[in-house]
Amino acid sequence: MKALAIIVCLSLISACQSVQPLSDQVRIERDQFGTPHIYADTGYGVYFGYGYAVAQDRLFQMEMLKRTTQGKVSEVLGAEYLELDTRIRTAYDTRSVRAQIAALEQVERDVLEGYASGLNLYLEKVAENPAALLPIEFTHYGFMPSSWTAYDVAMLFVGSIAHRYSDFNSELDNLALLKELERQHGKEKAWSVFNASKWLLDKDSPTTVPVSERPFPGKPKLLRPGYLDKLAALPNSTRIVRSDRGEFVGTTDNLQIAALEKMQIARSGAEFSAAMSPASNFWAVDSSRLTDADGALVNGPQFDWGTPSYVYGVGLHGGGFDVVGNTLLALPSLLFAHNNHVAWGSTAGLSDQVDLYVETLHPDNDDLYLHGGKYLPFESWTETIKVKGAQDSVITARRSVHGMVESFDANARTAVSRARAWEGGELSTLMAWVFLPQDKTLDAVQKRLAGVTTNINFYYMDDEGNLGYTHGGRYPVRTAGHDPRLPASGTGEFDWLGYRPYTDNPTTRNPSQGYIANWNNRPSADWISIDLWSYNWARGDRATLLFDELEAKPKFTAEEIWRMNDRLTFADVSAPFILPHLYAAIGDQELSGPQTAALQILRDWDQQWVVDDDANYGAAELIMESWLSNLLAAAIADDIGAKYFPFYAATNNPNRPLGASMGTAPGTKSLIALLDDQAEGSLPAYDFFNGVLSAQVLTDVFTESVDTLLVEHGKDLSAWKLKAAPMTWKPKNFRGVPQALDAATVSVDAYLNRGSESNYFVAKEGNIVGYDVVPPGQSGFVNQAGVPSKHHTDQMEMFTSFELKPVPFTSEQVQELSVSTEIISIIR
Repeated sequence: MKALAIIVCLSLISACQSVQPLSDQVRIERDQFGTPHIYADTGYGVYFGYGYAVAQDRLFQMEMLKRTTQGKVSEVLGAEYLELDTRIRTAYDTRSVRAQIAALEQVERDVLEGYASGLNLYLEKVAENPAALLPIEFTHYGFMPSSWTAYDVAMLFVGSIAHRYSDFNSELDNLALLKELERQHGKEKAWSVFNASKWLLDKDSPTTVPVSERPFPGKPKLLRPGYLDKLAALPNSTRIVRSDRGEFVGTTDNLQIAALEKMQIARSGAEFSAAMSPASNFWAVDSSRLTDADGALVNGPQFDWGTPSYVYGVGLHGGGFDVVGNTLLALPSLLFAHNNHVAWGSTAGLSDQVDLYVETLHPDNDDLYLHGGKYLPFESWTETIKVKGAQDSVITARRSVHGMVESFDANARTAVSRARAWEGGELSTLMAWVFLPQDKTLDAVQKRLAGVTTNINFYYMDDEGNLGYTHGGRYPVRTAGHDPRLPASGTGEFDWLGYRPYTDNPTTRNPSQGYIANWNNRPSADWISIDLWSYNWARGDRATLLFDELEAKPKFTAEEIWRMNDRLTFADVSAPFILPHLYAAIGDQELSGPQTAALQILRDWDQQWVVDDDANYGAAELIMESWLSNLLAAAIADDIGAKYFPFYAATNNPNRPLGASMGTAPGTKSLIALLDDQAEGSLPAYDFFNGVLSAQVLTDVFTESVDTLLVEHGKDLSAWKLKAAPMTWKPKNFRGVPQALDAATVSVDAYLNRGSESNYFVAKEGNIVGYDVVPPGQSGFVNQAGVPSKHHTDQMEMFTSFELKPVPFTSEQVQELSVSTEIISIIR
């Protein structure tokens, strides 16, 4: 029975009209958490209602996301964001998006046009009654919401999926590191140091596709590319940088901003950087591993921590759609959902889809570059950026045959272009996800994913508990001798030879182990790592903790599959891989009394970072943090050098502020790989201990760390504490643009290394039952008096206590949980 039933008739005019047939109307049912279920007879109508509901809940967040993805923030927030808009306008070529929209079938355009029209209908209601309906943020910043088009809706997806999760590249950073190492050590030794901290394949790294299905091909011989000597001096990558509060502060071509980012990374690790923090976890088991269900899956997409929530829950019913779940930033496509035939989810794929090419400019003409033995003209155009309170800014964007030009240096006669394998397929990717709810078998889902060009791990489970995994995306075929970790010459000899067929993408169906799992680990043993300096696939990978949980016993209940989250959230992501080397190093050596006691504290520790009532970690965490931090400095700093050691210095532990997730840090992974090789008797790529026995270094650093802690914290080891860094849901989006006022900020005492939201789907008796939690809450609305919606933060306590809410699917289930009904007329 409904707790409340409200029937509202809305149209372009304010007068209430008689109820029309459903074909002309949309019905929106909302449950006790404010989640809307949209009912209509057509796809256009369903998405019309979706856009309308989103406008009610997230109007300011969506307005600022639209402006962020199109480089139009300065128009309403002023010159403070001009650098951001300039970066967006010159880094991405979105002109083809309009052409892709024009090429869509009408049923596909209906999705975009319906969503935009629904938003626009609500904007009319806001204009009629701003005192009640206009979010306070618009008044605070002094502008009104703008109307929406199909292009705007498409760009929500393009800007937050393709531009964010498929555009990682640090080839310029890698090259700068290598050049610095060569300055210190010479080419041969520098190449060894580089390969010891940035490899392509690691035989022991966990894989989602079982090794029995795609085996390790053998360690590749990595030769220093000869073309590096011909490349002119190049700048580091230009990245968008945010402050500790999540706000945009500039880009790294500004030396002051670059210094700030370097400090942040040294302190908190790569996971702190918006440009370097891809994350998410997933695990699913089939009936062979369950005692009370046919299948169960858990998905924790780690988008970061934002208010309003980075995800939006919704149900779409009608016009060929019957699906419930949630999605990133209210995108038109549901990324984590089920249709009662198939449930699906995803994690960041982290494969290498992007390469940089160094273009050689004509000696006397900046508009020409060398390619294929001829000088070709750059494609160039101007972009006009409107700036609130200042003159318009007119900038030039350039494109070569490889892609957008991201840096241009007339003095050095070079430019750097970015080739993107996903480019041109943004809308085919979006539509594959949009229409996925119409697929009812795993075969149909796998076929549908062929249209996805962006980098994604995709998982699917049917109502009988059958499991599937596909590493989605389009990947280039590179020429021989092209090292994908480093930029290449753009003169033509290293151009891509085409794209790998979809059948090459790692995939598995019902693996014999009875489960599929991923925490951004290697898709398959033969799949090379991305060039991203902050992310190596290695044995020292947090995903191993997830695999260990699934291997802990032969059978589970479905509830136990969900409860793995309780432990994984707080698990130390480095200790399981490196502490055994410390214990072996110390062996039977005689230590002082306090040192022996400290070692025993580590041995007794459950390797969980759990705070006490005063938001402090205990002695074990303090000892672990101190020892690992000092070990990184002792082993790596002299080889990497002061300039780049900050990129290896962080431990990624939660006593420092972290971003979307916590993973084993790059420096720690390098040490684990070295220690593993030495323990196996293998020749390491490079010895960071420089000939000194590693056991001696590990022991000496441990004893020195304990001695220092005794001075700093006293002789009573049981009283040692380490202050936790609070975890904060920030009112800024992933580019650092405001999406709420500072008053909306929400914090908890300590870090939770879990999904920004959680999905839990169970297959049983031919049906799929769904649960989720979307913190802080479904709604971001705050009225003109500063009073937030009752659904603004009503899922926070549920999230922090690892509870879930039901996600109704059938009409009867929706009606049972519904607390309000709204009927709106469809406008085309």
